[in-house]
Amino acid sequence: MIFAPSSVWTRIADTQSAVESGNLSEAGDSHSAEQRVQLWKMGLRVAADYPVTGVGWDAYPYANAWYSRAAIVTTQESLARGARDVHNTYLRILAETGLVGFLTWSAGIFIIISGALTALKRLRQMQSPFAETMKLVLVALLAFGVAGMFGSLAHLAFTYVQLSLLVAMTALTRRDWLASRGRGASA
Repeated sequence: MIFAPSSVWTRIADTQSAVESGNLSEAGDSHSAEQRVQLWKMGLRVAADYPVTGVGWDAYPYANAWYSRAAIVTTQESLARGARDVHNTYLRILAETGLVGFLTWSAGIFIIISGALTALKRLRQMQSPFAETMKLVLVALLAFGVAGMFGSLAHLAFTYVQLSLLVAMTALTRRDWLASRGRGASA
């Protein structure tokens, strides 16, 4: 927040004003807010039409192009035309992999985060200097998750590097926790 240029704060204020008035074209952002909403609506249509299996991994831009050509497109919806991204990680995964893939992906992340939170608790109990590192990786993943609401980040390796780092840190913490309890790493 400290380093954000004043133009960011102006855009946020303009967008908030436009949302409150119900007219996104007033946002003064070259139709960016309107376009994002139209892309999300298109993503919801695709996900609704392919609820179980989705359209296929990394196939969303093609589905968006097909839907935008096939649909009776209003002026607002024309902002979502072409092989476009949906600009939302969760909606894109839902549209590409269906409910089955989305729930599997979400469950995997939930399991990793749950294990990391348990590891963080143990690190704090052991008064380990690595507790702060684990906390920061979790906060970074949370920030990345929030950013994922406004961009499609599931196809980026960084997502999985963060998750892999949490898995490794959790495993090492478990090993050290068991060793400190005199049970050995095999328990």
